[in-house]
Amino acid sequence: RLYREHGVRQDGQMVPIIFGKDVPLRGKERWSVTTELHTAEEQHVIDLARALSADTSQSLSPASVERAQRAFLTAHPKIDPNDAHWQQQAEVSRRLAAGGRLGIAVGVAGAGKSTLISPVVAAAKAEERQVFGIGRGWKQATSLREAGVDPESIAAVAAFLKRAQEGRIKLDDRSVVIL
Repeated sequence: RLYREHGVRQDGQMVPIIFGKDVPLRGKERWSVTTELHTAEEQHVIDLARALSADTSQSLSPASVERAQRAFLTAHPKIDPNDAHWQQQAEVSRRLAAGGRLGIAVGVAGAGKSTLISPVVAAAKAEERQVFGIGRGWKQATSLREAGVDPESIAAVAAFLKRAQEGRIKLDDRSVVIL
């Protein structure tokens, strides 16, 4: 009752709590609890993502992506360029490269995310952009070598952010960060 009436301390300030009913799980009622500040911060991230997604000012050229895709297929002759799976990967690759400053592609393990990102990495390098590969942990980050990210440009998220904050990594409008 006190939390409901007075809220909780978050980031040094008292903020109201929001209670909401979740989708039942195995027939049992579920409730979620958050704060107004969390909700506002989440909305801010969503707004930033939408704005970055719409900003195509730093898109890669379609010609460089097409060249990178052809080179990838030449280097991987076992991939059938007419196969539906490759066609889907190539389309996602084109969308990421030609899209906004934030692009998201989601796939299950083994779906070919490294394959589809490889031409994007190659096209970005061809356009003389610095490509960084980051992952939640080092194991996930190092798997981006398969996509062509240079080993010295790979890091776990925490290490990458620390290096950027300290100025050891210089990020600019021509930087490409793959997570």
